[in-house]
Amino acid sequence: NQDWQALYELLPILRKTAVLSLDALELLETKVYPVLLPIYAQKGLKPLIRFWENSPKNVQSDPNRITEYAKLLVNLANSDEAEALLRNALKKKLNPRLVHLYGLIQSQNLKKQLNFIEGILSEHTEDPILLLTAGRLCLRQQLWGKARDYLEKSLSIAPLPETYAELGQLMEHLGLTEARDEY
Repeated sequence: NQDWQALYELLPILRKTAVLSLDALELLETKVYPVLLPIYAQKGLKPLIRFWENSPKNVQSDPNRITEYAKLLVNLANSDEAEALLRNALKKKLNPRLVHLYGLIQSQNLKKQLNFIEGILSEHTEDPILLLTAGRLCLRQQLWGKARDYLEKSLSIAPLPETYAELGQLMEHLGLTEARDEY
């Protein structure tokens, strides 16, 4: 841990002095930040947020790092911060991993989450991950018919096991045991 921390502290100096090429520096950052994110999470929410905010833009825009950071925020009971992070990243660039994770986040404002996803969905109507995410958000708001429509459309585009599972649980909730068994 100390070696990674020391390397992390060297990164700004390396960037400023241009000892390494930008590519080499960014490659080093891709190794350092995944190791240090969970270490800072163990220190608590504030140190984790400070660490993230001080990380370079290329780290903050990397979908893999965003995913890791959002999951750590959720683990530290800060789903609203994770939702905002993912929403802002998705506004810049649509990414299936981030969309998927967005559907698993349970923020305080589910309606806002659903409205955001439906806005993206209006431009990407055939995206099975977006449809699955919209379905999940509808399920949390008990919008059963809407959830079913989104999930069935997602399934018609790509038969994802998660979509079958969500539809099965929805059918169970609706008391449709035959349909549940089918899914």
